Amino acid sequence: MPAVSRNWSNCVYSSGTRGCHESYHFADIAIQRNGYADDRIGAAKHDIVHAANAAIAVLRGMPSPSSFSIKDKKEAIFILAHLIGDMHQPLHVGSVYFDADGKVVDPDAGTYDPATENRGGNDLVTGAGNLHSEWDSIPDYSAAQKTQMVSDARLVPVTAGPADKWIEAWASEGIMNSRLIFADAEYGAKLATGKWPISFEDPALHVQDENQIKRGQLIKAGFVWRNCSTRFGRELVRLVAWIG
Repeated sequence: MPAVSRNWSNCVYSSGTRGCHESYHFADIAIQRNGYADDRIGAAKHDIVHAANAAIAVLRGMPSPSSFSIKDKKEAIFILAHLIGDMHQPLHVGSVYFDADGKVVDPDAGTYDPATENRGGNDLVTGAGNLHSEWDSIPDYSAAQKTQMVSDARLVPVTAGPADKWIEAWASEGIMNSRLIFADAEYGAKLATGKWPISFEDPALHVQDENQIKRGQLIKAGFVWRNCSTRFGRELVRLVAWIG
């Protein structure tokens, strides 16, 4: 993202280990919730929803909130494009929470221990690495599949409701998709590495569901295929609605 140095210390980031600009890329709303709200565990005044809305404010000629430093509309459009891509990757907005023994808990019901935070799946260990990275990767679609997905992206309808609520609505979609990710997941106790083992009751079905969700989210976000890209959902079907 642009302006990293200007967005390093202009908010209070609870972990104390990363700059504010890193927190702009995610919210960790519990999978028990049906959508995003900024008074829930995992939300913050400097999370992905607030960051995207800050960029929109600048595009509308208004100042961004004090938690963000966005120089101009050019910078704002880059930030917004990036964050809309991020929020269509479900683990950028939804998260599972559990206790020290790997039992799922509801953090908004007063049972959240910050020591069990898994950073949106970055600390959930799978056989291939970590769950977040698994979901960041884009399947190797054929040329015909890419063509069909571009066609499907053109059919994405305008999001219902007032435009001021669209970012929150897209984040809420991601939270519901993150619930599906963890539907048949099993967890072990915290490892000596500080990470958590995760497995799935039916691994083949999990991969099938994963690919289906990825395809749908890529289509909704829109995307530009770049040979060097390994990021999730990078383009502008929904962003275009903001700029007319």
